[in-house]
Amino acid sequence: MKLHYTGPKPTISQHGIFFKNGKEDKYIYLKLAVNVLLAIDKDYNKQEKYETYIADHNNLTDEKLLEILTMYEPNLEEHVENEEKRYEKHIDSMIEEVKHTLLTEEEKSNWIKISI
Repeated sequence: MKLHYTGPKPTISQHGIFFKNGKEDKYIYLKLAVNVLLAIDKDYNKQEKYETYIADHNNLTDEKLLEILTMYEPNLEEHVENEEKRYEKHIDSMIEEVKHTLLTEEEKSNWIKISI
């Protein structure tokens, strides 16, 4: 499994493909969330002296992020594969819906080609 930023979310319609630019991509929050996880995952009861934790989200590479995430969730790859299968079924059902719409045959064909 590989983790990396892929860009804005594409929106597919009969008029073409567009990319959502309205909101920040959730990927940018992943490094911050992992830094928070690392900061709070300490056994504070055993320490008498505590240090300040400064989160530096720029110090985490995609590989390091994946390593940390799989440390906390060993079944992460399985979860991602299951979600991918669910999404493929969703795309298949959307294609079936498009086949039964009032779009022209050319629009249906283009929509299906884009979706696959």
